[in-house]
Amino acid sequence: MDNGLNSFLNGKTLDSGFPVQMTADLSQFLLSPADDESQDPQILSDTPKHSVGDSWLDRSEIKISEASRNQRERLRKLIHAPESPSLIAARLEKEGILAHLAGQISPHHGMSVGISSQLSAVLPSLLSIVGMIQGELEGNLTKLLGLNPSRREAVAQHLERLANLPAGPSSCAGTGDAAGGLRRWVDGPRTPAQNQALSAFFQEVAMVTLGQVILLKSWNDRGIRTLSEDDLGKLNWVLSHALKPHVPLDRDGWQITKPNLYSWYNPSLAIRSEIWKAIDAWRISTEGPTLLSSLLRLARKRLSSQQDTGAYDERFFQSLWEAAGTLTQNPLTDATTLKRKRFAFTPTLRDGVTVRTGPNDLCWCAMESHPFRLIAAELAQLWWGPSAPPIWAMGSGLEVHARDQLAFALGSPKPSLLTRIAEVEACEVAFVTEERTIRSASRTSEAARFREQLDHLPYFKKLRTQTTSLGALQACVALSKLRPGGSLWWAREEELGTAEGNEVLGYLLDHSRLVAEWRLDGIEHTLPGGNMPFPRFFYLFSREPELKARLENRPIRVIVRGQVKSHIEVPLLLNDAFGAAIQTLSGRAITQPARNGWQIHTQASPLPQKDWAERWPEATDSESLRLLEKIRSHSVPLAGVTTVRSTPSGDPSRDHVWSMHATAKGFWFKSELIDGKRALHVEVLPKAGVNEARGQGLMVLVPDDSWNAPLMEYLRSSIVREWLDHECERKGEQWILPEQIARYLPVPQGMIQALTQGSDESRRLPGEWESLAANLIYHPERVVPELAALVHDSAGTDIRHGLFVRAAHAVEHFRIQRDRLREMVRENGTIRWGSLLAILPRSELVQVTLHPQIRLSGTLPAHIAIHRMTRVKTPLPGILFATESGMNLHVSADSPRLTDLLWDQIEGLQHPTWSELVHHLVLPRGLELAESTANDILRSYAEIQAKLQSLQSIISSCLAL
Repeated sequence: MDNGLNSFLNGKTLDSGFPVQMTADLSQFLLSPADDESQDPQILSDTPKHSVGDSWLDRSEIKISEASRNQRERLRKLIHAPESPSLIAARLEKEGILAHLAGQISPHHGMSVGISSQLSAVLPSLLSIVGMIQGELEGNLTKLLGLNPSRREAVAQHLERLANLPAGPSSCAGTGDAAGGLRRWVDGPRTPAQNQALSAFFQEVAMVTLGQVILLKSWNDRGIRTLSEDDLGKLNWVLSHALKPHVPLDRDGWQITKPNLYSWYNPSLAIRSEIWKAIDAWRISTEGPTLLSSLLRLARKRLSSQQDTGAYDERFFQSLWEAAGTLTQNPLTDATTLKRKRFAFTPTLRDGVTVRTGPNDLCWCAMESHPFRLIAAELAQLWWGPSAPPIWAMGSGLEVHARDQLAFALGSPKPSLLTRIAEVEACEVAFVTEERTIRSASRTSEAARFREQLDHLPYFKKLRTQTTSLGALQACVALSKLRPGGSLWWAREEELGTAEGNEVLGYLLDHSRLVAEWRLDGIEHTLPGGNMPFPRFFYLFSREPELKARLENRPIRVIVRGQVKSHIEVPLLLNDAFGAAIQTLSGRAITQPARNGWQIHTQASPLPQKDWAERWPEATDSESLRLLEKIRSHSVPLAGVTTVRSTPSGDPSRDHVWSMHATAKGFWFKSELIDGKRALHVEVLPKAGVNEARGQGLMVLVPDDSWNAPLMEYLRSSIVREWLDHECERKGEQWILPEQIARYLPVPQGMIQALTQGSDESRRLPGEWESLAANLIYHPERVVPELAALVHDSAGTDIRHGLFVRAAHAVEHFRIQRDRLREMVRENGTIRWGSLLAILPRSELVQVTLHPQIRLSGTLPAHIAIHRMTRVKTPLPGILFATESGMNLHVSADSPRLTDLLWDQIEGLQHPTWSELVHHLVLPRGLELAESTANDILRSYAEIQAKLQSLQSIISSCLAL
């Protein structure tokens, strides 16, 4: 231990009278690593439930091994301050840090030791007792056959579920036996899977027994009800007797007190004696219900070889509840003059972690398909004392789907729990946690039970498909339970998409707005246990009855990538992810603390929700996210180096044409579809008296004309297209490009430096690169291999940006030349003979009727409009001219090239007369001159195209990140 810590602890002990035993515990805590991976991350000492606004660190009890790294550093800084120990102690006392932690660390200060210490003391004896109970049950298997018929059948079905076996004989199906299906489990022979299922079931029986004991012990220590050793032999009766006065007359009692899969067992005298020895000296009056759930979870984890797919980490739900009031339109803390109960619904209660971490004033309607987890949730709910039973029932949640009409209640004064839950459709919030995806098309026993349940529920016939998952249907049921403005939180391990079926997706989007989607599948972790403490995908829906609000809604997507190395980082990552969504929805700029372990990307949907129903959008891949992150980190906004404004509205009397003053320098651009793809159409600003432009867009004013070509080429690049796809909303297939987004178009900093270099000497590239750049117009193909071998360091980046500027100017030069040649060359690379003849000397041209190689046959009046002009092959290859009255003229030539020359001049003309054609059609006297000129033009065009292709490769390589 260092001297500063020693002096503080000694001074604090002397000044404030803290026991000496506390010194070692506190010093060990302060000097321990920031996260103790040897401790179970779920175990937290907690007090009664807190409201949503309560911060985790503000609660009166926290787990020592889960204390944040910031708190430790804060303590260390105070301890090492150049002050006396008494002053340091006073500062700690003033800030409440020491008082906050002392009760957790020192068992001699009137508080209990932290839960980790409790576990280390009592867990071995509890595990031993579980083993004794399990041994007792395994030695008396025939005792199962003595249960009543309905319980025998329920136990058999539960064992089949644990062993992943198909459903056995059932009295409901008319195939039951006298032993309720248990005979084959008791008499054998049994497979290894059956033996493992029996062992798991007996462990559940043992842990439910211990859970009841611990619950009664907590009541005893808080003075609620005295616990005696005799009570251990009649645990179910003791709990039933204590809870009976709290059960309303029109309600069913607690599941734990009803005849269930575990209530038939009572420990033997020897085991009761061992239990009493283990708990007699244990004091848990200050512990919270998480102690019970953590003990049961940890005991099952250490005893069972099966993977327990329980709820997600408790810190996930804590972070969620803290963000819930801000993320939803209908905050749970909303003040209203209407006094009403606030209901919540979940078909996946699990061990009750969602309830324990949520607000106190919520009344939960919940379902849970696993009986052990339901019993564990009830035990945790009873921790603070006897109370009225909650509206919790066994089932998957599909049983309480929306009803077309209410149940007829005549003669039924006590409706069942399922009826009560089915009639509730005014919840504030709903939760669905889908830790494993179960689809009806799978070949597992769970999928078979899922199919069997759907066959008995006609309501889902219109929603189910072969690939629809149980969680998707649970989400549909949960959504139907919400009042307008209520929120559905859906956690799952697979991405929501078309695999769920268009019917389910349509139901979700027709009844709610998708507010946000969190993608955490890009997070890797090295946490103990191997299980992810939070879901890979998470969705927030809001019940919305207004059609317009649903159709115009644009969901946001939060993508988190990186790595979590410690349990301490779990709440930090979750808070960052929820915080990014809150800032995006509020329209604020995202300001997240710098983290070394992960990066967060947020994106508003470019498509409104009405387009999601027709085509569910694909997620942005990791390579695109990496590219966007590099763009942001190495760029400056376009408006930071130029002036970005909307283009003028133009002259309304002349189709809104517009132009700029001759002194204006810059270009303008707009969003459009080019060859069926989204792109930016970029042009130099039109100058008054020279040219004009039509259409509205955005113009960029630059300090010098030399900036135009590089920036225009950059806006045409794939990097800008990728950024716009991520940032811009869309209408149809085009981007909606407002001025605000255009201002923040990212421009590489190195490119701006290359553009702002003043003298020619400062623009020179190092070494042989200057020679290559100087010959870029003549031999661009020589730069491509050299650029591919250039390393990606700071010097290489400067060279790339310098080459990019010069290549952009070269591209502009060749495009001007290509545009001139395109008057004579078609897109497919063939010559436009009509345009070619226009550049030949007039002395080399002759009228068509005077050319020696042209033959005319037929009669055509000079001043009658020609109705049809077609190329024909018979009787001779040529062109046939015909009037509407049937008069015609056939023109043929000795050379097919002459026919091509004529047809190229005729094509596109509308009903000319023969007199007009005679003055319009010309042919070269010598065909060799026209063909040689055409070959020269095509050769030049091909060379320009090849150079442009090489230059585009150079530009792409220069912009590669």
